[in-house]
Amino acid sequence: MKRLTNLRKVISAKSLTYFSWAALSFIMVMVTVDVSGRFFLNRPQPASMELSELFMPWVVFPTFAYALVTKNHVRVTVLTNRLSSKAKLWCDIFAYTVGVMYFTTVTYVGANFFWKSFIIDEVMLAPIYLPWWFGKLIFPIGMAVLDIVFLKLLVETLRELRKNARKVTS
Repeated sequence: MKRLTNLRKVISAKSLTYFSWAALSFIMVMVTVDVSGRFFLNRPQPASMELSELFMPWVVFPTFAYALVTKNHVRVTVLTNRLSSKAKLWCDIFAYTVGVMYFTTVTYVGANFFWKSFIIDEVMLAPIYLPWWFGKLIFPIGMAVLDIVFLKLLVETLRELRKNARKVTS
């Protein structure tokens, strides 16, 4: 159990956001250097646009799971606000089950997408060597973490529903 707790600390939704921040910082510094070099020295950086394209998925995909964990995602509650607490739990169970099924599939397909790109050593059309698989690597990782968060929320909601059922029968 201690290993699982340590694993959760290392691979958490919040820790993946640090990759996102680092990628965004890298893109900002790279674009600043490119623009400065182009303006002051008339020497732009080679492949700066391609590098920013390659790092953009590292900005986007790691943050999805963090948004779900912190409940900062878009959630439409027009209908569920009118339901009882038990019915809301059942709606959450349905949503989390669909999320687990969907993101398990997306993770699998994304991993295959990455792996095929890695095997053939797919590269970007750029002045320097830039492997496409590097940008594709974060997609299955981000989706897998999102899938794990959906699974965790599903289990927690089922436990809460079970706990509420015990209170009613007591």
